[in-house]
This record gives sequence, structure tokens and C-alpha cells, in this order.
Amino acid sequence: DYFSIKETFKSLNEILIGKAKEKNLALEFTCDENVPDILIGDRMRLTQIIINLTGNAIKFTEKGNVQVHAKIHHRNDEHTIIAFSVSDTGIGISPNKLEYIFERFQQVESYTIREYSGIGLGLSIAKKLVELQGGTLAVTSEIKKGSVFSFSIPYKESMHNHTISQK
Repeated sequence: DYFSIKETFKSLNEILIGKAKEKNLALEFTCDENVPDILIGDRMRLTQIIINLTGNAIKFTEKGNVQVHAKIHHRNDEHTIIAFSVSDTGIGISPNKLEYIFERFQQVESYTIREYSGIGLGLSIAKKLVELQGGTLAVTSEIKKGSVFSFSIPYKESMHNHTISQK
């Protein structure tokens, strides 16, 4: 299916902005200029991954911001690999929990998290959805500084990219 990352980001922002505003967080969706307007791929899966990751980021961030960004990671004749990142200024994840974070139903246990509901399922689903599309999902985190979830997915570019311009 043909879809636009910029348009997808617009609708995701509308879906998630309420949750962010409730907590006085800034939510930003940005996209590098050179990301093609029209790609061929699974928009629904991308939407679900970003909702899961961004929803978590908002849940575990008390102040600051959550940023979602898309850029071209690699481009060849076959594919354009788009790298996405969801970064937050939240509580962070301790190094010994990071390797387990994507395991199904794995809860992050620590006294700081008692007030938060578990995050295990959303992350394992997001990882599965990324992998089903031939991509990878990774996380880096620093306690009390925040986390960055990054994933990349290969898409095909539409031949019509240069003729379609969206303002």
C-alpha cells in the first residue's frame, strides 16, 4: 500500500497529543526533508508500533518531552530503509533490565515503577511487528535521563514520488 510518513505522523500526533498534554509533555513528530513523500509498505503496522512505543514513552515520562523522528537510514535500488526513533526524557531503564525489555510479559520491576502499569506486552508486540517487516528494534537508556527506542524498516519507494508534492 502507498502511504506518506508525514501524513501518518500528523494523524499519530492527533491520536497521542491528548495523553501528552495531560502530563504537560511536549510531543514532537519530525521527519528529515529527504524522506520520500510516498512509500510502499504497511502503514497500519507502522502506526501500531509508534502508538505502542510513544504511548510507553509518555507513560514513563513525568516532565520534558517525547520525540518521534524519521530519517533515511540507507537507500539502494531495491529499498529505502527508514530509521525511526522514539525518545523521551523519562525515568529510563536500568542496564540489567534492558536485555529483557522486549520479552513477552516481562515487567520492569523496581520500586520506581510500582505506580506504572507493566509495559511488557506493548514492547514485545512492537518488536514482533518490526521484525515481520524485515526490520530491527533496539533501545538505549539512561536512568533518570530517558530512553530511545529506534527501529528501521525497509520500504519500497513509489515511482511517482517526484510528481506528487504535498504541502
